[in-house]
Amino acid sequence: MRGKDLIDEDGHHLKKSKEKNDLMSFLQQLTGSGPNLMSLGPSIGFMGEKLIAKTSFLSTLISLALFHRTVIVDPVRKLVTVRTRIVWFHKRTRIIPFQQIKKITYRYEDMNPITAWGESGETQDRFSVGLRLKGREDVHFFHFSGDGGYHHGDLDYTPEWVSRGAQTFHRWGGQEQDSRAFVSQLQRLLQVKVIN
Repeated sequence: MRGKDLIDEDGHHLKKSKEKNDLMSFLQQLTGSGPNLMSLGPSIGFMGEKLIAKTSFLSTLISLALFHRTVIVDPVRKLVTVRTRIVWFHKRTRIIPFQQIKKITYRYEDMNPITAWGESGETQDRFSVGLRLKGREDVHFFHFSGDGGYHHGDLDYTPEWVSRGAQTFHRWGGQEQDSRAFVSQLQRLLQVKVIN
């Protein structure tokens, strides 16, 4: 084995590894969340020094291409560029110098009204990431959404063994890990704190 690629005795790359990487890459581009189809978020990557996050292909498809956003963090020029396209033709570009940025905003909401009110069930996580500027203005970047964990509610009278059984078969998305990784990259490049 050499690096991350699998090599056979003759020194050839194994096709299975390449196909798996192609599939992983395709799923990353489609959902923005890698191989985990239980969550939806932006596609994130680097081009040189720049951190680039943009609305995933699946999110664009779901919105019928009515909405698309690209965020570029350029540590060399010390600028954050937010490009937003709404209803195909209305485009807006906003350039934010690093010195105007006060903090990174990172928020969580449970979008399932049943679990939000204290009942048992599967949460629908939504993590929001953006910036708080020095003038107290918030600039929203992206939502990371998907199936959350199983919540055994305080107001629920379901026996706990039933809830544990439901948890056994529950699958959840990678929205929390993906949003934290994005916030971590923003924090590294912008050198500011995170607030809720």
